[in-house]
This record gives sequence, C-alpha cells and structure tokens, in this order.
Amino acid sequence: MATDPPYSALVNNLLRDARSLYASLLPKDPDHPAVNYNLGLLELRFGNFQESAGRLRAAIDSGSLPPSQLAAAWNNLGVALKQTGEVVEAIASFDRALETDEREWQAALNLAGLYRQQGDEARARALAQEMAVRARRAGVSPGEIARRREALDLD
Repeated sequence: MATDPPYSALVNNLLRDARSLYASLLPKDPDHPAVNYNLGLLELRFGNFQESAGRLRAAIDSGSLPPSQLAAAWNNLGVALKQTGEVVEAIASFDRALETDEREWQAALNLAGLYRQQGDEARARALAQEMAVRARRAGVSPGEIARRREALDLD
C-alpha cells in the first residue's frame, strides 16, 4: 500500500539513492541532458526548488531532450520557479511547455491553477478547457480529466 510508512521510507530511500547516483555522474559530464533532467525532477520532489530549476535549465539548454521530455522539463521548471516566487518566469516556462508539445496538459493545469491563485478566473477557465483538450490528446482518461478540473474549483 502506497501510504504504508515502510513503503514510503523505501521509496524515499530509493529516491535519495537515485539522487546520489545522478549527482555522482555530474563531474564526468556536467551538461548531460538526461542526468540534469532526472536530477532536476528528484530535487523538485525533495523540495530543493532552486537546485531543481538549475538542473532543469541545464537539461533544457542542452538542446538534446526529445519534444515530450522538453515539454515536461519546461513544465517542471515552471513548478520549481513558482515555488521560489518567480511567478513571471514560471508563467513563461509553462507557456514554453505548451508551445513545445500539443499533448502537454500538465502545464495547462499548472498555469490554470496559477492564474486562479492570482484571481484571473477567465484565464484559469480558458486554460482548464485547454488542459482537457490536451489531456484527451495525450490519452488521459475522462475521469482523470474531470478530477483535475474539479480540483481547480472553477465551476
């Protein structure tokens, strides 16, 4: 069971081990896109938002990520930047994710939530609609789409 404390400890220990292993690869190739991307995701998971943003930027700047992974990198960079209070940069990152891949729905969801927090209900609603279209393109189930829209609390 995913909420079982031993399971959670196991997962977190494995993630810490993965972070250590990826970090050990950086001295050999500090610009390696996959290492930076995965380390950026792990740092995001552990709440190290500045470090995450730096690693995700390095992965993006490499120019070597495939389009779907590039869109995910832009989206996750937006999440990290939002957490550090860099809202304008977060919005730009979410926008880049949306420009990169027509199936990138999580960036639309994140951007909708950000606009909702800022009180821009019209933009949030439009992005919630766009998120649903993109999620269908990506093969996300209708139930999952409905849950995500409901969580935005826009209706």
